[in-house]
Amino acid sequence: MNPARLINNWLAAVASRDPATVVNLYAYDGVLIGTVAQTIKQGHQALLGYFRGFLAKDGLHGRVDSMIIQRVG
Repeated sequence: MNPARLINNWLAAVASRDPATVVNLYAYDGVLIGTVAQTIKQGHQALLGYFRGFLAKDGLHGRVDSMIIQRVG
């Protein structure tokens, strides 16, 4: 998948405001270094918890200034 399509899919998932939709884009044991939380999240349940809080924030407009995509392993 090309990076532009990946980013558009992620933005559409965020716009849905459904944490499960967003988390399903990540590997089950994926790692997230969030921009809102000050901790590293790893694994499906941790990412789900992060996105529940992130998507519940007022003023979320789905704007992304930059994104780093990295696959390890």
